[in-house]
Amino acid sequence: ETLIKWSCQRMMSKLMDAFLLCSAISPKIKQRIINKLEGNIGKIAQNKYGCFVIENCYKISSLEKKEKIVSELLVPEVKKSLLNLKHGTILLK
Repeated sequence: ETLIKWSCQRMMSKLMDAFLLCSAISPKIKQRIINKLEGNIGKIAQNKYGCFVIENCYKISSLEKKEKIVSELLVPEVKKSLLNLKHGTILLK
């Protein structure tokens, strides 16, 4: 729950982005973070700060995780919402 809130906050989302992209952090730990966000990807992506967190999760994920992220973004109501947001259309590309 805390990670979901952080993903949507201006400063904490930047911290999460830095954490996800940091080469000194174990990929295993990063995957745990992504696992905790699963099920809330669409909600987070609709936030102007959260969309960057989701984009970085996608960048560092395995093919299997990428498929899960995309499937959450393509849920019809999420996709419709994202298409109406500037950051959402960028994320869906």
